[in-house]
Amino acid sequence: MNKKGFTLIEMMTVIIILLLLATIVLVGVSKAFKAIKMNAYYMLTNEFEAAAREYIKLDKNKLKGLSKATPILEIELGDLININNLKEPLIDPRDDSVIPLNKKVLVILTENNQIQYCYEDNDCPNPIE
Repeated sequence: MNKKGFTLIEMMTVIIILLLLATIVLVGVSKAFKAIKMNAYYMLTNEFEAAAREYIKLDKNKLKGLSKATPILEIELGDLININNLKEPLIDPRDDSVIPLNKKVLVILTENNQIQYCYEDNDCPNPIE
């Protein structure tokens, strides 16, 4: 008798291979989406820091409080929304949660008397100690 078609073992082997390939692709896509979300988050925090720079440019007297004794000035996101182009609500692209307006951008006087801007949830440089 001449049989045409596939055996059950051949079909199962093909299905297992396809499932393994799908798993590999899904893991790669998942990592790519996570990287995209993290990149979007860092772009957003860069916007916060740029808004803080503009905020300081509007009133340079705020920098007069920075010294070795007090090397950090805190600016709340709510203050930046009132003055700059940040739009409410601020959405964290990593998990689509709303970023509270009491979060801060730190204006830091570093050891070499440089001014750096850093969103508080990022790794910020150490101020003068």
